Amino acid sequence: MNLRVTRIVAAKEIRETLRDRRTLVMAVLVPVVLYPALIVGIAQLGRDLVAEDGVERVPVAIVGHGGIPQAWRTRLLGHEDLLVRHLAADWAALELAALDGGQGGDEERARA
Repeated sequence: MNLRVTRIVAAKEIRETLRDRRTLVMAVLVPVVLYPALIVGIAQLGRDLVAEDGVERVPVAIVGHGGIPQAWRTRLLGHEDLLVRHLAADWAALELAALDGGQGGDEERARA
């Protein structure tokens, strides 16, 4: 096809599209109304789910805590969203604490 025929067909299609009111409504009006409604609805759903579940504390294990500066260590231990299950000097100590069923570890000594 040559360029002239392509332009004629494209112009015809654009004219027909602009004459059809339903196509214009679907192309312009629906997105203008639908997208903000979806954004607000999803944001509200997210807020409801967070309020429903509440904030739960995330269990963590800190390995090699001797190399962490004291200020960071204090901040990690005192963070309200973190639940420090284990403080271990190395991975072997962490594995022993995990085999212990999550009991013990140096968490109590670290908090003192």
